[in-house]
Amino acid sequence: MKNRVICVITFLCLIMLQSIGFAQHIQSPEDVQDTASYYLSALTTEKTVDTKLFASVKEKFKSIEGAEQINELQDVYTFYDLNYTPTAYVFTTISGDDIGHIAISATTELLPLLNGSSNSHPMKNFDKCLEIACEEDPTICENPSDYAPVYLGLFYYFFVFKPNSETPVVVEAVSQSVVPYEVLNSMQRKYNRGKKRCASIAAKRWQDLKNLSEANPVFKASAEISTVPEYNWYRGCTTTASTMILSYWGLYKGYSGFSESPDKVQWTRPKDYFWGIIKLCASSPSDIKIPKDLADELANAMSLPANCGYQNSFGALTSKQASAMQTVAKNHGYSFKVTRPDKSSIKTYMSEIDAGRPVIISCNTAAISSSKGNHSNAGYGYNKISETECVLYLRNTGDKNNTWKTYFTYQTAIKLGYMKEFITFVPY
Repeated sequence: MKNRVICVITFLCLIMLQSIGFAQHIQSPEDVQDTASYYLSALTTEKTVDTKLFASVKEKFKSIEGAEQINELQDVYTFYDLNYTPTAYVFTTISGDDIGHIAISATTELLPLLNGSSNSHPMKNFDKCLEIACEEDPTICENPSDYAPVYLGLFYYFFVFKPNSETPVVVEAVSQSVVPYEVLNSMQRKYNRGKKRCASIAAKRWQDLKNLSEANPVFKASAEISTVPEYNWYRGCTTTASTMILSYWGLYKGYSGFSESPDKVQWTRPKDYFWGIIKLCASSPSDIKIPKDLADELANAMSLPANCGYQNSFGALTSKQASAMQTVAKNHGYSFKVTRPDKSSIKTYMSEIDAGRPVIISCNTAAISSSKGNHSNAGYGYNKISETECVLYLRNTGDKNNTWKTYFTYQTAIKLGYMKEFITFVPY
């Protein structure tokens, strides 16, 4: 009897300790509202927050449930991990006709700013993701509200339909690709490990924010090359990112060999393409915008397939990507020094942007999932908000339909093991 009482007391104490730990680390949307305003202020040109930038989008997302309105102007969506613990609060922003977002960590174990975009929102493609999930399992359409919004690091958002069933269907929010549930299990483990690596610098930054007024944020340095073009995903992320970089030199720096205007091209995209996994091709070609001849020259130099097909891989190693960019430059009579500084060379990245030279950002997808591979983006800016946070601006090529302007915190990506290396492209 005595041992049983001791066990019960021990169990209750463990529950209390877990509750205390949870309370220490997990915040509410109201708790982080000022933090979202602070970072939005830091990342806008005017360096001030207009409350109208935070807007209700219920008319834009009519079919979506789950937005918590924390005042008459702001909507915030809560995303979770696989244990239904909040991981991210996604605030909606409006700038002109663009619907964007800014995501703030729900836990103080990660740096506050997770990611954001001026023209993309994790909930934007919900209807399409639901349609794709219903194709996988028609019973999902019988109860479309039975889903869990999941965030497990960087800019990867998922909808898990029928989350409590034995056969949940997972669709990645941006690429609208069906993802095996095992990928999320792997991401959950790596996300948890990443939190442990981030905990100390994150705790300090959250404490620092308490000592700052969101109306007077501290700015260290920032730079942006806004003219880096945006093109649709074509023959892989390495092709698209490399084309954006070379096209910038042609359209804005006088290198006429790269100055081909973007074409409207019909191309059959993969229907499901997520970190190198191709399940199906689209049933019909789609219109894309990209300077096709330049893109094809780069893709051919990387030996990437010309058409969508089962088992095709549209990715290339950074060494091959760098070599292809240099080869194509030589084909057009130009000499560029192409280097691959490693992930820790944030000063190199910043100095290249300061000099008006966009940079390839190569990321390691294996760091957050069981999939091995690289993901390539065109880096066009940065904002060093504090000593512990440098935000990278990039044209993200992860959406098979579009490229979107996004940003994430470099230090978080380093701690999660996601940053791999840069590719710089310097004329001589």
